Amino acid sequence: MLKHTKPLPLITIVTALILSLCSHAFAYDYSHCVKYFKAASTPVDSSYAISLKVGTTQHHILYAKTPPKNVKILKADPFVGLYLLALPKTKQSYELLPLDKRTLNDKKLAIISANHAPSIGHITKRQNGFIDYAGFSNKTSQNGVLGNICYQIYGLGVGNNGFIEKKYIDRFLHQKSAYYGDLGIRFYSQKPIVSFIDPFFPNNPFQPQDEILSINGTKVSNSGQIEWIMSNLKKDSQAKVLIKRSGKTMTLLVKVNQRYGGFLLRETFLERFGITLNDEMIIQSTNPAIAGRFSQLRVNDKILFINKNPIITQSTDTTHKRFERLKMLLSQAAFNEEFDGKIQLLILRDGLEIFIKI
Repeated sequence: MLKHTKPLPLITIVTALILSLCSHAFAYDYSHCVKYFKAASTPVDSSYAISLKVGTTQHHILYAKTPPKNVKILKADPFVGLYLLALPKTKQSYELLPLDKRTLNDKKLAIISANHAPSIGHITKRQNGFIDYAGFSNKTSQNGVLGNICYQIYGLGVGNNGFIEKKYIDRFLHQKSAYYGDLGIRFYSQKPIVSFIDPFFPNNPFQPQDEILSINGTKVSNSGQIEWIMSNLKKDSQAKVLIKRSGKTMTLLVKVNQRYGGFLLRETFLERFGITLNDEMIIQSTNPAIAGRFSQLRVNDKILFINKNPIITQSTDTTHKRFERLKMLLSQAAFNEEFDGKIQLLILRDGLEIFIKI
C-alpha cells in the first residue's frame, strides 16, 4: 500500500531555492584568476615565472630544482630553488601577502596556474623550514599561486601539496646573493636535537644529541626554528647558544660560518674543500686551492670506508640514505677514540685500495 507524503510548505521550498541561489552567487569563479595568472606570468622552460609587485618594481621569480635554461638569471638561490629572472614587464603582477587568521581558516582557497584547473582547498600546515613547506589540502602545481583574490597571493606552489610562504620568498628577494649562516650542526627530525655535527666546522663545540634551547636569547622548540635563526646569523659574528647536554645546561659561544650545502643542494661536509661526489661516492671534482687536508684526493677516487665503516651498505639503498650515512660517519669520526679524532679513508684508485689519513 502506497503512503502519501505530505507536500512541503511553499515557504520551505522558496527558502531552499534562495539558499541554493545564494551559494552559487557567492561561490568565487576562479576562471578569472586563471586569465589574470596568464597576464602576470611568463613561460620559462616547462613552467612559469611569476611577476611580484614590490613597491613600483616588478620581480620575476621562479621555483625550480635546477637552474632554468635560455633565460638570464639575475639572482639564484640553489639551496631553496628560487631564481630571479630578467624578463619583459608583464601586463599584471601579484601582491604577496603573509598568511593571516582569516586566510588560515578559509576553506575555499585556490591554487591557480595556466595549464591546470583551479585546485580548491585549505591550508593544512605552516611552513617550518626552508624545504619543510606549508601544506595545502589539494595538489599544488609548481609555480602555481595560492590565493582567494586574483591579484593577491599567499604563496608559491612547489608541487605535490606544498607551497612557499611569503617570509621565505622575501628573504630571497632581500638578499644580494644566496647566503646561509652556519653553526656546524644538522638535524634529522623536527626535534631540536643535534643529529650530526660538521667535523670540519672551525672549533665546533657541539656534540650529537645536544638539545638546543635558545640562540642569542631566542627560545627554540624545533629544528625549523633553529635553521631559520642560524641561517640569518651574520658571518663571523658570535652566537650565544644555550644547550642541554647529558642533563646539564650550558652556554656555548660559536663563531658563525657559512653553509656550503644542504636543503635542495647535496651535502657531504666536503663542499668547503671543493670536493663533490656522485651517488657511488666517486669524486667528481676537486679544487686544489681550497682542498687543504683533502689535497691527496683525486677526481675518480671512490671513497669506500671511513674509519673502517663502509659508506654503501644494503640499507643505503637510496641516494639520500648514502649521503646521510656519509655525514653520520664523518660526524662520528670527531669522537672516535680509536682513531684519536682523525679520519681514515679507504679509497679505490685505479683498481687499487689505498688508505689515506686526514
